[in-house]
Formats: sequence, C-alpha cells, structure tokens
Amino acid sequence: MSSLRNTLLAWLLGAVALIGLGGAWFSYRNALAEANAYFDYHLRETALLLRDQVRGLGAGPRLAQQVPDYDFVVQVWSLDGVRIYLSRPHAVLPGLTTLGLSTARTQDGSWRVTGSRPRGA
Repeated sequence: MSSLRNTLLAWLLGAVALIGLGGAWFSYRNALAEANAYFDYHLRETALLLRDQVRGLGAGPRLAQQVPDYDFVVQVWSLDGVRIYLSRPHAVLPGLTTLGLSTARTQDGSWRVTGSRPRGA
C-alpha cells in the first residue's frame, strides 16, 4: 500500500517533468523561429543588394567558393523567365520563384529562396 506522501511525490515529480519538457519544447521552437527570421532577413538583404546590379552581372566576377559545402547560389532571372546570371554551377537548383521568401524543394533537398524585382520594374 502506498502512502499519501509517496503518491503526492510521484504526482509532483510527474508534473515537474511535464512542465520541464513543455518549457524545453517551447524554447526550442522559439529559438528555431528566431534563427529562421534572422537568416531570412540576411537572405532578403542579399537579394536587395544584388537586384540593382542585374545588368552588370552577366560578365561580372563570380562569387568565390571557399568551402565545398557552400550552398549559397545566386541566380538572376529576367522578367521573361530567362536565367541571365548564375554565380556557380550546381547540380540541381530551384527554378523561378515567387516574390518574397519561400522554401523550394528539389531532389537534392530544400532551398530557402527569395524573389525580388529590380527597382522600377
């Protein structure tokens, strides 16, 4: 037979464990959302930086690839849907995207992409 003290202790430990797991899950989801917002901000800023240089990208210097796993690729598409610039070759890249941020899926995995229009377009 269990005493009242043991029963209350078991319930208390269970509640503490449940609240701890809930807090850990909430903290993880919050940190993940903040990290996504941070990286999306930098992706958007990079796109805005490059959007005004569309005409000069055709013959311009390519972005340096210093790390083999560097999966940051810049593509510039004309308003007609023709790719006019590619920073470096890659096996599988997402095609045209919508304006704003989105996630494009290819056979190699997911890509976080952003679309913007050049100024005045």
